[in-house]
Amino acid sequence: MSTYPPLVAACKAFAVRFGKPNTVFYPGCGADASPSVAFPAANIIYLDPTQSGLDEIKRQFPNAFVVCAKAEDTAPGAQYDLVLDVRSHAPFESRIRDLRRGGYVLVEQRSVDKSFESPRMEFVAVIVPRGGAMRAEAEDLERYRECEPDYVTDPRQPKYGFANGRKDKVPFYVFKKLA
Repeated sequence: MSTYPPLVAACKAFAVRFGKPNTVFYPGCGADASPSVAFPAANIIYLDPTQSGLDEIKRQFPNAFVVCAKAEDTAPGAQYDLVLDVRSHAPFESRIRDLRRGGYVLVEQRSVDKSFESPRMEFVAVIVPRGGAMRAEAEDLERYRECEPDYVTDPRQPKYGFANGRKDKVPFYVFKKLA
């Protein structure tokens, strides 16, 4: 089974703090079936432009809903409770377009800048290792906003922005959609 163990652990920590989502959108999933392991009762939409990874997910989870397309090429659809933003090359706005207001984005640390920059997103928690497990923490978040001295987002990457200029990096960040 192809899973990303840190993501499975982060999803479980998310569920402890914020509750289990009913619908999950995972753009740029590749062959990673982590959300089906972490949220077995949820409706999960796996999206990737490469069919081979989606076929692997379907072999493991026959009821999984898979779509072979780029996020920016799909029509607006269902409203999601949670978007997993892990190594996705999709433009940020395409990733969150169908996230319901009040829904969450769980972002891997290496691509968090776009979430921090969006006026539509509120930073609400970090997922950190504590005592051998991952845990969602929502206290003392200001220290995670602070950027490295002289850090500036690369303007040549306005759509994708695999960047994290935070001074105090953690494995995952959680944002809530405001509007």
